[in-house]
Amino acid sequence: MITVLAVAAVAAPAAARAEVVEVTRTAVVYKKPAISQRELRGKVQAGSRFEVLEQKRGKGCKGKWLRIDDRAWICGARTKTTDDEPGGRTLPQLSDGEIVPHTYVLTQDARVYATLDDAVSGDDEDTIPGLGGFRVRAVRSKGGRTFVRVSEGWVPRADVRYAKPSDLKAVPLDAAAAGSRLGFVRARDGAERLDADGKPLGGDAVPVQTFLDAIGEPVTAGGETLYPIADGVHLRADDVGLVVIAAPPDEVTGDDERWLDVDLSEQTLVAYEGATPVRATMVSTARTATPTGVFHIYKKRAVSFMKSKPEHRNKYNLDTPWVMTLKGRIAMHAVYWHDEFGTARSHGCVNLAPQDAKWIWDWTLPAVPEGWLRVDTAEPDEGTVVRIRK
Repeated sequence: MITVLAVAAVAAPAAARAEVVEVTRTAVVYKKPAISQRELRGKVQAGSRFEVLEQKRGKGCKGKWLRIDDRAWICGARTKTTDDEPGGRTLPQLSDGEIVPHTYVLTQDARVYATLDDAVSGDDEDTIPGLGGFRVRAVRSKGGRTFVRVSEGWVPRADVRYAKPSDLKAVPLDAAAAGSRLGFVRARDGAERLDADGKPLGGDAVPVQTFLDAIGEPVTAGGETLYPIADGVHLRADDVGLVVIAAPPDEVTGDDERWLDVDLSEQTLVAYEGATPVRATMVSTARTATPTGVFHIYKKRAVSFMKSKPEHRNKYNLDTPWVMTLKGRIAMHAVYWHDEFGTARSHGCVNLAPQDAKWIWDWTLPAVPEGWLRVDTAEPDEGTVVRIRK
């Protein structure tokens, strides 16, 4: 007789949990495990947690370099091991109902003081030259006066005004938009309603930023070009920024590849997937300083202090969210210090209303991972294509 012995199944050992580290201080991310300005990949914020995918020794780090993503290395000296799961905040962070991440104030050649006591006494007064836009860090009253603390110091309440960000928001489009004449009212005081002969019809003007989805063939009256927008109602062409649907540039190779088209002449922007338009909005560029051409978004910064060059006549110092760099100092970014979209008034960048900037930030590449303050593309042409044309 053969005896069969039952053998208990042995459970396979559990897979070892990957090491997770928490960033203790803001850390620069490099494409390679070594410090190199040419190999910048971004920045991660303190408190963020990342799974360690690889470790190596390398120059510039007292400890080991840790790979936290594809071609993304941080110095382990700025981290500590944690039992928590990977994760981090998405910046800039919005609270419910907000369209900008902070309360901002605007200044113009404002007085500024290093301390609150200096502000009360008027000692060691300095000036923030030109236009300033700053996140409010604190508000205090002392000596019968109120002061606002910004990144530059304490500013008298009388020298600031609270920003009122635009509520402009891109309009969804579909494939049918390619066969339509579309546009926005860009006249600051609204567009006057005219008849076919160019004579005023009376009544309220069509408000600025109104989207026009049924513009007829242009007509000429009294030496002016008019656009029909309804039966018997026309608007001056100069009061309208057209949404011109265009073919993709050669740099867009996929049938559903996302890209953006900025029209300097009309001060409008259209977002596309391949040849299909998906959204349109108004922008504000410079009159001459915004470059034309085809670019890639190669860097995103959750927030950036955009400062004029020392020799610049019109000085500015602006705490700016959702900054997407295209070339050198030229970027697409949110604006809370004006609502003049449809009008050329920037210093060279493509100004976006906050809700549009947030949507484009989320919709385009490079994607910004949780816990990152800034991300640079690993290769120059990996980011979303942006064409700027006249």
